[in-house]
Amino acid sequence: MARPKYNSGESTAREKLEVVFWKQLEEKGYNRITVASLVGEAGLNRNTFYYYYDSVDDMARKAFEETLAPAIPLFVEQVFRLDLVAQDVRLPSDFAERFNRLRLFLRSDSPLLINMVKDTLRTIWLGLFGVTYDELSIREMFLLEYMIGGALSMAACDIDDLSPQMLVDALYDSPLRRGVSETLTQIGKQHGLRATVG
Repeated sequence: MARPKYNSGESTAREKLEVVFWKQLEEKGYNRITVASLVGEAGLNRNTFYYYYDSVDDMARKAFEETLAPAIPLFVEQVFRLDLVAQDVRLPSDFAERFNRLRLFLRSDSPLLINMVKDTLRTIWLGLFGVTYDELSIREMFLLEYMIGGALSMAACDIDDLSPQMLVDALYDSPLRRGVSETLTQIGKQHGLRATVG
């Protein structure tokens, strides 16, 4: 397939598709996004879409991997490091936009999108102590899934103007933050990790 044409100074076809994807995700929900709706609103043809993506699911995965997944480890580190106080949290200037897009995934009608976020958070937390999910005991799995569910529910809550800073402020002086860090440290110690999380 030939590469879509690009005129200098204009958005690329891929950029147009991405803008429309985020707009439609916010306005009508993931399960109502189609290739036809994306290319129609972007003013492109189906071949252009299939030049970049195999399907709408593939587009969602790439949008997540390129835009959202890189931001999650930074937020987790900044929130759960016990040596930081709320005023010391330093999130990049574009983080608020990424956070709002993450919320679109979490508030979507699609298990695929929600599970992308869950799997990423699970991978980050397991990576802290270098074990796989299969190595965890049943108790550790329950604790981990409970913490993931709670963290993602907070991010997806029904507060329209929720910002990353609001979450930071709510968590920093709470026993919940310390409890998550201590629980992760305890799991790590069960698997030979000597350092503490946070």
